[in-house]
Amino acid sequence: MENFLVKNLHYLDGSSMAYGLESRVPYLDHEFVAFAAGLPEDFKLDNQLRSKKILKAAYADVLPPDITKRRKAGFGMPLRSLLSSRKTLNELMPYDMLESTGQIDMDRLKKLEEAHIGGREDQSSLIYALVVFGVMMRGD
Repeated sequence: MENFLVKNLHYLDGSSMAYGLESRVPYLDHEFVAFAAGLPEDFKLDNQLRSKKILKAAYADVLPPDITKRRKAGFGMPLRSLLSSRKTLNELMPYDMLESTGQIDMDRLKKLEEAHIGGREDQSSLIYALVVFGVMMRGD
């Protein structure tokens, strides 16, 4: 709370304002934080060390189990949708550089891209990695 949380909150605040993003940082009222910090650990963690035990118990009669028992989910980048058009791939993919390495089967890459664009396969992670590799090699 004295280091990691403070730094992340400042980063979140600044970056969300800089890009006009709506962000939520719940439960930061100083009285609430002091209350939560003073709770015994067995109120905070269940026997499998999953967090928010008291919060989930408080809302168990209001929220369905698929909400209170689901795994934590982060906010990933929507790579599949961002990289789902031929136009975008043509703009971003460093084809010349990839081909010049002699390490990439360009015909296979095109088939992989077409399967991705056509929605038959999600190849967004690999496509993203190749785009980032190209950016790194160019020194952008």
